[in-house]
Amino acid sequence: MKKTESPGRLRSFYRRHREDVNSYLIIGVPLIWWGIFFVYPFLQTIFVSFTDWSLAPEVNWIWMDNYVRMFQDQEVLRSFLNTLIWSVVMLIGNNFFGLLMAFLLTNMNKPKLERFFLALLYWPSLVSAVVGASMQILVFSSANTGIMNTILLGLHWIDEPIKWLQDPSIALLSMMIIPFFFGFPMKMLLFYIGIKGIPESYREAASLETDSKFKQLRYIILPLLQPVVFLNVVLSMIDGFKVIAPMQLIGEMMYVPKFETDSVVLKLYETAFKGKSEFGYACAISMVLFVVTLLVTLVQKKFEGERVEYE
Repeated sequence: MKKTESPGRLRSFYRRHREDVNSYLIIGVPLIWWGIFFVYPFLQTIFVSFTDWSLAPEVNWIWMDNYVRMFQDQEVLRSFLNTLIWSVVMLIGNNFFGLLMAFLLTNMNKPKLERFFLALLYWPSLVSAVVGASMQILVFSSANTGIMNTILLGLHWIDEPIKWLQDPSIALLSMMIIPFFFGFPMKMLLFYIGIKGIPESYREAASLETDSKFKQLRYIILPLLQPVVFLNVVLSMIDGFKVIAPMQLIGEMMYVPKFETDSVVLKLYETAFKGKSEFGYACAISMVLFVVTLLVTLVQKKFEGERVEYE
């Protein structure tokens, strides 16, 4: 009797709670995937950061030793500073130039030409990191054949080739130039979409108030773009904190001063997968990087949140 009633009860339960059951089934698979590939590795990283694991069979619990060592390691601390400099410069440059280009595009009043230049300016973001590194070496080679040195020598602005990527004082800034042109198009696209989303009546009213495009941007467009500004700032900082490709690829192709150019993610990678394979120490570095990224995002949200209305 129980065997015949059980399927009926299940069908009755499913009919009464069909929407709830379907909802749990829909979100269940992504939650399981997220738990396996994100939550578990994150918890495992926290655990390993308190050990001396380095692929050896024996793993010892060393508590805070990895964190103490990290704050005494000048190479790691310098990599954090390099990453911070990269993040701030890219944040300001990419967002300023992206906003400027988006504003100019939306004021062209020629749709076909506007779409053409939008596609043309967005194209560099599709270039791979390997191609970008090769271009960087081609442009900023310290030899006379480097494009930048060739131009400057031809104009007689310098007497001898500049070691763009070898001079510790300018190597990091030189590495930023080509990635800058690959990074601003996405910010430009988001600003472009944001400006296009502003009602036309607002922009017409602004044009009646003043003929100055700068004042229209400063007092009308920019305040209405606060959600996009906040999004771009957060994305820029996250992109800056996880940068690795320019330093790694250029460093493998030619000599660069690693102490002055290494990012924290590159230092983390080399600690884990090169030399002694110190996974415990690398996990400690990654946890500090996670906390720094989280704090920066929360601070940005605190300062931006009061002025941004998500409606």
